[in-house]
Formats: sequence, C-alpha cells, structure tokens
Amino acid sequence: MDQLSRAVDKFGVNKVGITFSGAYQYTHIRDDLLEMRERLSDDIDIWIAGAGVRRLRKLPAGVTKFNSLEQLPV
Repeated sequence: MDQLSRAVDKFGVNKVGITFSGAYQYTHIRDDLLEMRERLSDDIDIWIAGAGVRRLRKLPAGVTKFNSLEQLPV
C-alpha cells in the first residue's frame, strides 16, 4: 500500500485501477479496499475488477466495481 500511495502522489492520478484474481483471499479484499481508501485522497476514485471481486456487493465509498472491460468509461 505504501508504494501505491507514493505512486499516486508522484504521478498525480485521479483514478486507481486494481484487479483481484480468484486466487486472492476473498476475506482480505474488503479490508484491503478500506485501507486503500484510507490512504488515498477522497477525490481519487478506486476502480476494481477481477474474479476475486465478482461476489463483492457492498463497496466502500469511492470504489467502483467493473465486471468487464466494456463497462469502463471511454
């Protein structure tokens, strides 16, 4: 998380995209997203995708889930 937060600051991005594979421990995803949300400024959107988040329903504020690449804004 430290590297992610430093990269966001260094490059001045307004969105962070991250995928969670189906092999990623599902029980850790919500905690990881909450930690990411705490570390990043509220004006930075977090976009998530991947098999690991498919069944994730309640998302932290500022987190958007995408089920396919076609859903991404152009």
